[in-house]
Amino acid sequence: MKNHKGHTKKSNKNLQTNIEGEEANMSNSEISAEIHFSLDDLPVGIYKSKPDGTIVYANKALINLSGYESFEELKKVNAFSLYAVPELRVVQTAQFGTTDMIAEEYRFVRKDGSIIWVRDIGKKVVDEDGDLYYEGTIEDITERKIAEMRLRESEEKYRELIEKMDQGLALHEIILDDDGNPVDYMFLDVNSAFEKLTGLKRENIIGKRVKEVLPETEFYWIEKYGDVALNSTVEKFTKYSQELDKYFKVIAFSPRKLQFATLIEDVTEKMLIESALQESELRLRTLINTIPDIITFKDGEGRWIITNDFNLKLFGLENVDYRGKTDAELAKYAPFYKDALEYCIFSDEKAWEAAKPIRGDEIIPTPDGESRIFDVIKIPIIENGERKGLVVVGRDITDKKAFERMLSETNERYKMISEMITDYVYLVKVMPDGEIDVLWLLGGFEKITGYKLSDYKDAYRTILKIIHQEDLKKFRDEIIPRLNNLEEIKAEYRILRNSGEIRWILDHIKPFTKPDEPGVIYQIGAVTDITEKKQYENELIESREKLKENIDQKDRLFSIIAHDLKGPISSFVGMSKLFSENLKELTLTELQEYTENMHKSASNILELLENLLEWSRVQRGKKQFNPERLNIRLVLKNVTDLLINSFKLKEVTLYLGIENDAYVFGDLQMLNTIFRNLLSNALKFSFRGAKVEIRITESGNKYVISIKDYGIGMDDELKRKLFNPAEKVSRTGT
Repeated sequence: MKNHKGHTKKSNKNLQTNIEGEEANMSNSEISAEIHFSLDDLPVGIYKSKPDGTIVYANKALINLSGYESFEELKKVNAFSLYAVPELRVVQTAQFGTTDMIAEEYRFVRKDGSIIWVRDIGKKVVDEDGDLYYEGTIEDITERKIAEMRLRESEEKYRELIEKMDQGLALHEIILDDDGNPVDYMFLDVNSAFEKLTGLKRENIIGKRVKEVLPETEFYWIEKYGDVALNSTVEKFTKYSQELDKYFKVIAFSPRKLQFATLIEDVTEKMLIESALQESELRLRTLINTIPDIITFKDGEGRWIITNDFNLKLFGLENVDYRGKTDAELAKYAPFYKDALEYCIFSDEKAWEAAKPIRGDEIIPTPDGESRIFDVIKIPIIENGERKGLVVVGRDITDKKAFERMLSETNERYKMISEMITDYVYLVKVMPDGEIDVLWLLGGFEKITGYKLSDYKDAYRTILKIIHQEDLKKFRDEIIPRLNNLEEIKAEYRILRNSGEIRWILDHIKPFTKPDEPGVIYQIGAVTDITEKKQYENELIESREKLKENIDQKDRLFSIIAHDLKGPISSFVGMSKLFSENLKELTLTELQEYTENMHKSASNILELLENLLEWSRVQRGKKQFNPERLNIRLVLKNVTDLLINSFKLKEVTLYLGIENDAYVFGDLQMLNTIFRNLLSNALKFSFRGAKVEIRITESGNKYVISIKDYGIGMDDELKRKLFNPAEKVSRTGT
């Protein structure tokens, strides 16, 4: 606030500090050094500069951020040259002509010419000699800026992908009956591919139920989609639609409760072809079952159409309905052959990519611990660039390939490595006596750990040596016993680099044994640096805490609004009750007085509500602080007029001991809120028949306003909590 003479007020604390500073007999240089020492400890860049770009002060964080060796070197640089766009400094200087503080984000040029993004929060200050300076903080926000740009690019690509995709995409909402059973669903949104595949125009179906658009829709569609929407499952199926006379391949999932999205593909032509193929399937099956080789026909998506008994027996699928299932789906019925079936997917894709017959060896294990080698030919059938089918023929050549077994084992090891995404990979051999031999190590071991290896055998000892002490016990007590039990694990733990830096790593270890080496355990592993992932997880936790803090602030806002409205509304209710109960006994003059008071009370309540709404905008950052010249006596009189009826109902005397006008600079809405709360609390905790006094005194260049009641008072513990936003203070009134 400023007083009526327009002079800026200084707080008692600042005056006392000046006095103590003079008595302390401390030199200006000592004070400056102490202040600069504290600023140098801050992790954020701090600066002070002149309007012409001269840098007066910079702390260590800013010197490091800008890439200079010392302040002596940095101060030789004009602040204008630190802007990637120098004109921005001119604009920033112009802004200081209209405001005392700015916040800008711009590109910053470091000493080596590299450019980073920074956030600059500055204010205008004038020293005792009238010289103008700019003071503020600078923070590196490059990573956030890069993340924002990548997010925008990702969103644009996602929107473009949705519109250009060949599959029909639609969003629906399930409709339930009174018992919670699905009975219909509504169209919420569709893409252009959905319109093309179904012939249904978007403008004719959005907001409508499927039974309105397609009255003869089979109930199994509603039932299937209802299960997805209610249970958040994912369903993949192919069904015939009688209304549209088409077969559709559908993937349905639930993005949120009671909603489901569908990805559809018209497979009518394919289904018709399959129907024709079924007519000749019996004759074909009879023929191929007479051949002691692998013979399999697959469709363009890798689903088995027909195979012979030899192949079913080879993969242990004699009693499985294999038709329409992929290798990955069949692996669920024959887990022993999971790896072999997954390799089939890989080799199938090679044939599709080649667009011509390919030939190669494939190894299939047998339950007796041996394996069989097949010479496999895969013939892709492609029409107009579209995959239509794949013919697979394989002959057992195990005896001929016996001499290649060792080479095959090596290939399998590298296949296991290729399946892992790694920063470095390794293979170790653990002997029965616990001795560990590192057979090979590939990748960025030095990059992750900071240690150079003179020999592979040093690697395992190094890892055990640099595991963080808090994680080492768990590694020895839990992870090593599990590895000895041949359990595949993914362990996350911390290591100490040779520089002392702590890094998080993910160690994916798969142990295995060999029949010819009893007691020996091999461990193949892949190590990935996940430090950044851990940091992101911590940032997510911090974001959740900030969200909780925002919710708490909202709750406090509602509490204050309810508190301010309770008194005036209670007064209005009491007055209306007296009016209602004494209506017949009231004279015309009394009747007019009551109605005028009620109208005035209602108007005051409306004004109070408007003030509270205005105050809430300030609390939520929607309104700026707007000080103006105010007569504090009139401000207090308006507030007391608003609450006078509440004081009368409780028979509490409200004494306004202000006779002369007193002018201050302040925000009217904020002052009204403060005085209303203080007077409402004084009334709440006053005894009936007591009094509340309002006085104003002038103290130097400021006014002191006191509101005193003679109620139940407050102890020291309650006073301590009163101005702590984290504390919720509430008591019952008198």
